[in-house]
Amino acid sequence: MTNTPILSSLSRKTRMMLLLFLTSSFILAGCGKKDEAPKTENKNQTENKTSDNQSSGKKKEIKKSEKPKEDVTMEAPEEWTSLATSDGKVTFYLPSEWTVEENSPTRFSTLSEDKTMGTVLVVFPNNQISSEELLEAALGDFDYEPDGEANEIQVGNIEGFITAARGNINGQDMMMYIMSAIEADGSGNYVIYIYTPTDQFEANSETMTNILYSIGFN
Repeated sequence: MTNTPILSSLSRKTRMMLLLFLTSSFILAGCGKKDEAPKTENKNQTENKTSDNQSSGKKKEIKKSEKPKEDVTMEAPEEWTSLATSDGKVTFYLPSEWTVEENSPTRFSTLSEDKTMGTVLVVFPNNQISSEELLEAALGDFDYEPDGEANEIQVGNIEGFITAARGNINGQDMMMYIMSAIEADGSGNYVIYIYTPTDQFEANSETMTNILYSIGFN
């Protein structure tokens, strides 16, 4: 029995129609693959938009007091100890039981012996920002809610704004004073806050302001 190829057994017209069908199938399959590219592009656009939304929200508007700028510089009690940042530019005067928790080029933090109060100083790299904008940016970055008006103050050669605020620190509800601090010659910008548990804010408020107003900037 002679084996005849299947295509050879078909008429010429039928072979041409079959060839046309196969060619069309390959073209359609190739078009389908090209449609997959826009899906990846859309995903990337969504991720960028989410990232933009996160960065655009890092600001909380403050309500400025109508009081004129006040020089609140004060001398620390003699029995307090001094703790300085690693570069020596900023010195905190604190009750003698306080200890340094972190001392890096961009961050300095201290804690009271009973751990009911703490201070944090953060170096802010942007020297083209006003003290008002700096405080609003800090409140947004830390996600703290301002509580009351912000007063314009001066501490030595530092100018800035200070306000009470409320926020979550290490999972605990805290009240704090948060201060923007810009050196008069523009050589340093800082955000400084001192915090305590909300239910102890009233009792510790005076000590907290005394610490902030006695900070030394060199």
